[in-house]
Amino acid sequence: ETVRHVEDIVRIATYWLPGRFADSDLPSEGLLATVNLASIWHDSLAEPGPPAGLRPEHVGEDQARRAAARQAWRLLEVLQCVEAAAEVAADRTLGDSARVRLVVAIE
Repeated sequence: ETVRHVEDIVRIATYWLPGRFADSDLPSEGLLATVNLASIWHDSLAEPGPPAGLRPEHVGEDQARRAAARQAWRLLEVLQCVEAAAEVAADRTLGDSARVRLVVAIE
């Protein structure tokens, strides 16, 4: 509960940064991506797993499929979290055409 509260406070602070300081959009997006990745990690720690001592062949095909779907969903969440920061970084360092290519590659 406390961790979630701190994450929310930092997430809200990232919305104030871009308008307050010059060239603060990249640090703001980076901080927001970091907070969101930490949130995903915390959520994954709280997920219940199969009981201890069970091997994958004992878990069953249905649970294995759900686990694979959860991993795919988590990967998509991670890509979504870092997409904006990567887009801003690519635009700053490599230009607009590189930013567009990066967005297309991520999508």
